[in-house]
Amino acid sequence: MLRMTLQEILAKGKQYTLVFLKKGPHYDILDPKELQQNQTQHLEYLLGLRAKGILSINGPVTDECDIVGVSIYNSHDKEYVESLVSNDPGIKSGRFVYEVHTWFSFPGDSLG
Repeated sequence: MLRMTLQEILAKGKQYTLVFLKKGPHYDILDPKELQQNQTQHLEYLLGLRAKGILSINGPVTDECDIVGVSIYNSHDKEYVESLVSNDPGIKSGRFVYEVHTWFSFPGDSLG
């Protein structure tokens, strides 16, 4: 079995952009119909980015904390990702606010 050196592993790694969605100022104030419509638009927007190969991994955080969602974008360009995130209907409505971070992944990492 051939093993890669640390330098070989690092050379094959890739930069991504990690986004944390948090509760925004309007998180709890939309009426049920508006909330359902906004959530549908939010998910459709994210699924569209995923279909284009821009969004690699996305999903809600299911325990009680400040972070309500995590996304990993297939780009190292934070400004580009911020432009995408700022157009998310959930962000535009004030339901969510976000943090953007650069993130590095090693070759072979994946979710099943």
